[in-house]
Amino acid sequence: MIQESIFGTIVEYVTRSFIIGSVQDNSCYIFKRVFWAFKFCIDGFNYCKPIVQVDRTFLTGKYHRTLLTAISQNNN
Repeated sequence: MIQESIFGTIVEYVTRSFIIGSVQDNSCYIFKRVFWAFKFCIDGFNYCKPIVQVDRTFLTGKYHRTLLTAISQNNN
């Protein structure tokens, strides 16, 4: 994983080696994924309300095709 920071913007990307047959080619890499967050989005995130993350495991088994969530909020 490679991480760069340009004027507060964060970019992380992951590559993997290019393999032909069983030989690794070190002059070429294959892109896998990227995470990109701009500085103004990172700063603005401090003013957002907390969220509830829903995991896909709620959508399997006994509760197949049922979305199960729980949300609460207080005055603080």
